[in-house]
Amino acid sequence: MKFKPLAENALGELDDIKHDALRKKMAAGYSGKENPSLEQSIDNQIKHMVFLIERTHISTGTDLRKMDLARIAQFLILDILFRYCVR
Repeated sequence: MKFKPLAENALGELDDIKHDALRKKMAAGYSGKENPSLEQSIDNQIKHMVFLIERTHISTGTDLRKMDLARIAQFLILDILFRYCVR
């Protein structure tokens, strides 16, 4: 499988040695070593999301409120990416 026909990637590389070399190059991006507070930062954003849901989307008595979790989750991901991962 290739996203760009002329560029090799770890998914499309059949040669084990080349595949392993590509994976080693990518490993740093997934290890989290360059951002030791990443997990805590994500936890904080999830807490903010729960607070938002509790404050604005909880139904009470006859006040029934709809909530689109897919939309909220989409914004959660964007918040996490742009506040803590993109620098």
